[in-house]
Amino acid sequence: MSSTPDRNLALELVRVTEAAALGAARWIGRGDKEAADQAAVDGMHAVLPTVHMDGIVVIGDAAHAMSPQLGLGANLCLADAWSLATTLRSHVDLHAALPAYVADRRAHIRWYTWLSRIMTPVFQSDLVPIGWARDALFGPIGRLPQVRRQLVEIELGGQTSPWTTWSPGTACRR
Repeated sequence: MSSTPDRNLALELVRVTEAAALGAARWIGRGDKEAADQAAVDGMHAVLPTVHMDGIVVIGDAAHAMSPQLGLGANLCLADAWSLATTLRSHVDLHAALPAYVADRRAHIRWYTWLSRIMTPVFQSDLVPIGWARDALFGPIGRLPQVRRQLVEIELGGQTSPWTTWSPGTACRR
């Protein structure tokens, strides 16, 4: 039996990048950077789930199709690594550990992907009125203690929703 793989994961991941590029290309010359960014993210979101990665673990930015404006790449990569280590320690069989790892990360990543999608137009907009509204609202609202705590929790990368937090080995805890 040959140990040569019957496919090339790198080429499949190139398809994800290609989908992002094709989505953004429609916006070249139109002067709408936000629409181009969103089209790229939408392209990645459409193709990445079709890449079969059975037995392969991809962590960090390579695993999460998100816009970078939240600044969470390093936090999510550390959470991926922590979750993978915790899951591998708690499972004897690798084939049981990897699906458990994916399940553990699912809610966490879904939350931050959703946040990335809704916040991209707010933080990356060249439209002056959106910037004014963002700056006028986020400053005062961010000083409220409850909102400030929520924003810190978001930035720390520990949430699975506004009401639940994540820790490795458990899908979510309240």
